[in-house]
Amino acid sequence: MFGKMPDNWHKKTINRRDYYKLDKYREIAYIQTSDQKAQLILALCNEEPYKNELYNKFWFDFHKDSQQFVDWFKNVYPKIYMEMF
Repeated sequence: MFGKMPDNWHKKTINRRDYYKLDKYREIAYIQTSDQKAQLILALCNEEPYKNELYNKFWFDFHKDSQQFVDWFKNVYPKIYMEMF
């Protein structure tokens, strides 16, 4: 187990928040890379009129550069981007 174990084995009262603090050494963080974001955008916008435009932008205009594609999508479709992320 990474982190600390609950420290309440020898206590009479075991419901204190301090006894269950397990993140002293590390935390779990979920992140998405720009490649993952680009793939999610392409998967979720898989209907007309977005499908052809997005695939063409990703493959031909940005030459599969995920970061540039995600930045472009965020600027052109800010409401859709906010719903996704």
